[in-house]
Amino acid sequence: MSYLKPNTAGVYDIPSANIDTLYIKGKKFQQYIDELNLEDAFDLQQIQELKDILLYLNTSGLSTEWIVNNDNINADLKTAITALQTKLAQIDTTALSQTSVLTNDNRNSVLKTAIDTANSDIDTLENKTRFITEATVTGTGDNTTSTYTTKVGPPSENKGISIIELNQKNAPVGELIGYRITSNFNDNAYGFNESLYAHRDGRLTLQAQTIRIQPATGHQLRIGNFAEYNDGASNAAINIGGRGQKINIGSIDTENVSGDRTEIVIGKRNTTSRNTNTSINGNIYLSDARFEDMGKSAPITLTSVLAFMSPAAPSYLISFLFGGASLARSDVWTMKGNITKDGDVETSNALKLDELYVLNTSVLNLAPKIGFWMAKADYSCTQLIGSHRTQVFEGDITIRNNNVSASSVDWAFTEANDKVNVINIGGDDGMLIH
Repeated sequence: MSYLKPNTAGVYDIPSANIDTLYIKGKKFQQYIDELNLEDAFDLQQIQELKDILLYLNTSGLSTEWIVNNDNINADLKTAITALQTKLAQIDTTALSQTSVLTNDNRNSVLKTAIDTANSDIDTLENKTRFITEATVTGTGDNTTSTYTTKVGPPSENKGISIIELNQKNAPVGELIGYRITSNFNDNAYGFNESLYAHRDGRLTLQAQTIRIQPATGHQLRIGNFAEYNDGASNAAINIGGRGQKINIGSIDTENVSGDRTEIVIGKRNTTSRNTNTSINGNIYLSDARFEDMGKSAPITLTSVLAFMSPAAPSYLISFLFGGASLARSDVWTMKGNITKDGDVETSNALKLDELYVLNTSVLNLAPKIGFWMAKADYSCTQLIGSHRTQVFEGDITIRNNNVSASSVDWAFTEANDKVNVINIGGDDGMLIH
């Protein structure tokens, strides 16, 4: 009799043999198989239950092993499904057109932390920047009107001082290179309400077909620094106009027949301090100018002249009125002052000259070129050194003393050198002393 021995793997190899009876664990092989079948046999009820389960179990979609354990029995699954349905009832996915993927980065707790952080950042940002952008569009095509408005500042309910500033971040400390708008809704003083555009060592250029700077009605437009308005002193040059340009100051509009006139004042005269210096160079045209504040004398009328004399006065006495009924005095500009002069000018008809030349080349003798008519005055000509010459080439030289009042003169006798004292030098007629 041979004995079975296991191999290195612990498995018994049974060689081919002609064995009538095989024993396993002391039992015949057939008996051992029958006992196993009896122990594992299902009754009919158990088999029916399995059939019912399999009837509603569709495993066609399984591609891997399906393990059923205590964690996924029906009761636990039902509880989990009910809890999931309760949560999903608060989630509306009808508007989703794409897959919504949940990850660790977008779960509730992470999103809540991010939202809280963003809210804190927004609160901080609102304290630094507050603006409202509005846009309206009306009409269509060429008739479209599009309005875009950006409003910067505190909420409308907050009054007080508002400062809006745009400045170069690398500007020197305390210096503005940009613009600043300061407004005080409770105080309209200039110091609290100003729009300032500044650029050190730079320039501001406005370029357009027409540039208009328009002060509000009743207010002013200032160019330069004014101590009067506490602007501070400045020696900056203010240049207006360049080569080939036309500069119009107060000369565009025609004045209204009533109301305020356009007033143009250049320079300032002071009584307690220095005056401004005003220089006018180049060609000056004054034909359309009128000097309203200068003194204007009244004209001499023919009636006022004849009132001093008897009728029929000869023409040479009144011919300076030729062509009109009056004689307008010239009102010559002169320096004001007698002992000292400070540069003020006035109009005067009392001229005091060092030299006087009268040159007239006209051969027409329609009116005297030099005439003296004085109601009451002395005529004096004094020369310390020099000659006095009076000459004519055609005509007479007459010196006459009527020896009566002008209103009593009989001009017929006087002109005939009768009843008068006269010296007449009459050319070929000789000299008459009467």
